[in-house]
Amino acid sequence: MSVISSTAGEVHSDLGANHHMWTYADLYDNNWLAGRTRTASFTWFGGYVGTMACIVVDKDLRVFGTTEMLRFGVNGTAWGGSDRTDQWNLPMRPVNAGAGPPARVLVAHSWKFDARVLVSMAEAAKTVWPILAALV
Repeated sequence: MSVISSTAGEVHSDLGANHHMWTYADLYDNNWLAGRTRTASFTWFGGYVGTMACIVVDKDLRVFGTTEMLRFGVNGTAWGGSDRTDQWNLPMRPVNAGAGPPARVLVAHSWKFDARVLVSMAEAAKTVWPILAALV
């Protein structure tokens, strides 16, 4: 198996309230992604559930495929278990036959179930441009 696309380094998201997520992922030629996600809370009592999903795009940011959403929960620092790293493997679902070859793996991090909403928007639009415009 060969890596055909990746996140090009670790992707960090500051989710606010001193909650953070980092993900690195590689897409292989068998349409599986392998990666790791670190989830951390740096607040005393503030645990949370973070979510992560990947969107694979071509060079023009057209959506090639997506993954299911994963959930990772951590406690506040007072309780322990406030920082975890998980290895994962997920199949990529091709969703756009009109997209070119995979060029980049984008990562959506969010609180609870919001990452899935971003992925659903990308699947429907077949591009990530409307999402990028909404975030600016």
